[in-house]
Amino acid sequence: MIRAMHMASRCIACRECELTCPAHIPLTVLYDLMRRDMQTLLGYVPGADITARPPLSVTLEETPLRVGAEH
Repeated sequence: MIRAMHMASRCIACRECELTCPAHIPLTVLYDLMRRDMQTLLGYVPGADITARPPLSVTLEETPLRVGAEH
């Protein structure tokens, strides 16, 4: 599920992951459902704006592991 959430904000529905999945998991269906929720809840559509940053992307500079943590 963590991987699916990560991919939902980046997936542009090319189906390459599903076509190459050795376990034949219907990844496109899973990503479509998560993309729909992401659009509904966050107003984000992957690939619609190449300058828009995926909403689930964070860096240690933005959200340090603890207050005052050094890099």
